[in-house]
Amino acid sequence: MKKSKKWLIVLFVFVILCFIIWKKDRMQKEVILDGVLINQFLKTEVTEQIEADMLAALGGDSQNEEVYLDAAMSIDLEAQDPDTVTNLGKITTYVFGKELDFMIVEPEIAEHYANLNGLADLQEELSEELTEELAERDLLYESESGKACGIQLAESTFVKE
Repeated sequence: MKKSKKWLIVLFVFVILCFIIWKKDRMQKEVILDGVLINQFLKTEVTEQIEADMLAALGGDSQNEEVYLDAAMSIDLEAQDPDTVTNLGKITTYVFGKELDFMIVEPEIAEHYANLNGLADLQEELSEELTEELAERDLLYESESGKACGIQLAESTFVKE
């Protein structure tokens, strides 16, 4: 009789653990913006602050929503080391799977993905008013093919801080 009680207790604990895991999984926040920062290694606190600032700028609900920024990627288009190959593949998968909302990259990497037709044309995605304002302030990054596929950050507070 004692052996069956032990199994019942084990089964009961197992069921409770499954419920806790299921509940926790359902309580995760919805990622409303997903991005990568390449070749700029930041402290976790800085990355978390960037995510919080972006969420606030979007008017997101910090209890249920989040912005995710993967700031642990490096790419060297010249070297083709194993990390670069892995990260190029990862980002290419994200881009073509439409799972990546933004990238903060150097112009060479932006050009690499623009040449693969992996970046949206911001003139088609943003309002005409916003596109004109960005162009007037010389903030639109245009690829060699003429596609406006990025926003220049060189003079932004993001880069200066």
